[in-house]
Order: sequence, then structure tokens, then C-alpha cells
Amino acid sequence: MEIVIDPAQLWHQFISFANNYKLLTSLVLLIVLLFLKKGVLRLIRRISSHRGEDRRNQINILEQLGNAFIIIVLMMVWSSEIQTWQSPLLPLWWQLCWQPASLFSVLWGSFTTWALGRSG
Repeated sequence: MEIVIDPAQLWHQFISFANNYKLLTSLVLLIVLLFLKKGVLRLIRRISSHRGEDRRNQINILEQLGNAFIIIVLMMVWSSEIQTWQSPLLPLWWQLCWQPASLFSVLWGSFTTWALGRSG
């Protein structure tokens, strides 16, 4: 009996698992990418110290690119949740940015109602 492993089927199972367990996938990816980033930066520092070169600028750029890559990967993992997320502050933000006159009238009406209620 021969066991045949189909790479395409294995990949689809991996993607399905990653999609079902996004928090676990995020933590594993975060840990792996942080260790990879630290390892590359440590290697660059070690090589530059042996050669006596100043590579602080390159190290800083690589560190920033590593952080951006981690954020992009996490956004890719959580993209469906990000797209369907509804903030409770979104309508207020919309009014503040795009309809300031209507927001002002609502706030002014609330204030005058409160002020008239207190004085009477």
C-alpha cells in the first residue's frame, strides 16, 4: 500500500485551517516573522561589526520594512473581518467629517433642549 500525498490538497487543508483559526494563525505568523526579523538583523549587525562598517541606516530601514510586512500579513489574515467590521463610531465620524452643519444643528438642538429644561 503506497501513501500518496497530494501537495494541492495539503495546501488547501492548510489554508482552510488558517482561515478557521485566525487568532492561532496570527500568533504563529507573528512569532515566526519576529524571530526571522531579529535573526536577519542580528546577522547584519554581526557581519558589519566584523568588517567595521556602520550599517545603522540599513538596519533601521530593514527593521521598519519588517514591521510593515508584519502589519500587511496580519491584515491579509484578517481581511474578511476588517471588510465587514462596523464601528459604532462610524456614523458619528461620518457626520463630523462630511456633514458638520447637521451635526452642529443636532448638538445645538440637544443643548437648547437641555438648557430650556433646566431653566423651566
